[in-house]
Amino acid sequence: MRSQARIPRPHRVTVVASIAAVTALVWLARQAQDAVAGAPAPAAAREVASGQRLFIKYFCYSCHGTDGQGGAGVRLKEPFLPPFATFRSYVRKPAGRMPAYRSNALSDTELEYIYAYLKSIPAPASAKSIPLLNQ
Repeated sequence: MRSQARIPRPHRVTVVASIAAVTALVWLARQAQDAVAGAPAPAAAREVASGQRLFIKYFCYSCHGTDGQGGAGVRLKEPFLPPFATFRSYVRKPAGRMPAYRSNALSDTELEYIYAYLKSIPAPASAKSIPLLNQ
């Protein structure tokens, strides 16, 4: 008869805890990967420039402002810019008065360039950083 080696109790707890930790890390990595799956890669300068031209060409600025500050349309700059997947979905099937931009009129690549341009616009300064507002 073969003897079974038993792992001492303190070591069993360590092994179980290690397995749980590795499982949690794998799960978190998959969640992070899924979260960025719909986001375009960081933009190159020419993509940002193309996005700015397209933002003007398709008259996005007429409602969203020349640099996404808002107006008749919502603000489209940080921290108000939604994730790319949400942005793309809304542009394709908007609510309200915004016209729909189907993929045959505005390609996904062009939409990524516009998003890259909007991402490149710096967030506005906080009110606390403006001396006149803190007097």
